[in-house]
Amino acid sequence: MPPNRMESKTDLLLGRSVLRRFAANQSALANSNEVDGVKKSYLIEEVINGKFIKYINNDSPELLPMENQDQERRAKFLAFAQHVQYFKTESVFISDLQGGDTLLTDPQITTDPSITKGQIFASGNLPTKIRYQKTYSLATNPSYK
Repeated sequence: MPPNRMESKTDLLLGRSVLRRFAANQSALANSNEVDGVKKSYLIEEVINGKFIKYINNDSPELLPMENQDQERRAKFLAFAQHVQYFKTESVFISDLQGGDTLLTDPQITTDPSITKGQIFASGNLPTKIRYQKTYSLATNPSYK
């Protein structure tokens, strides 16, 4: 968004200025040639410019304290997207949302254990979060106002 453009209340309510800014950072796996019988692998990620921000942790759906209104808007948009994703899929949501102003990195994917025959993703800090996510309401939580 050009820096001089004024955001309307509609833009802010619909997350328009935020939505078009977020993307997952690019990453690749690089394998080295074998040296002395050892082959190494490296994870290479796109650089995230600016300040690194933890928007939503992986141990609670509560928003973390933000330093300014722009960060707070982004965090609220991500919380909204997290809730919509969970209610639409009834089984999956992404947490541990972190990165910069435009790129997110290293999320945690959480699923209901009843939909798989064992764990398909790491449990992280949220073994029971999927069970209480349905009862957690954006409408009643003061941190989302």
